[in-house]
Amino acid sequence: MELNTNQMQAGREMDALVAEKVFGNHVEWVNFNGDNYPFWVGLKLPGTPIILPDGREAHDIRRYSTDITDAWKVLEATDRFYSLTKKSDGWLAAANGYHGFGETAPLAICLLALDIL
Repeated sequence: MELNTNQMQAGREMDALVAEKVFGNHVEWVNFNGDNYPFWVGLKLPGTPIILPDGREAHDIRRYSTDITDAWKVLEATDRFYSLTKKSDGWLAAANGYHGFGETAPLAICLLALDIL
């Protein structure tokens, strides 16, 4: 199934999709303090563990689409030669014929990684 990410924006939904598709993590949306958040659910995963009511550990996912440090981990995971270019209307991330264009560099990087899939 081909992903249609053209209309996706930076935020927690994008972060959850990257965690699942790029890193292969099991992501669940968990109601925590009255709001739904995406968490990696399992044991000994990176992040700050939170104990869920059922006893499982949940780990906050990184903010791939809004934080350049976290987005850089996405680029490293693609294991490809890439370029990242500032354009007048946003950022272009490209690698071997694949591309992602977004308002910010982290968003462009996430879109690139999802395009590679």
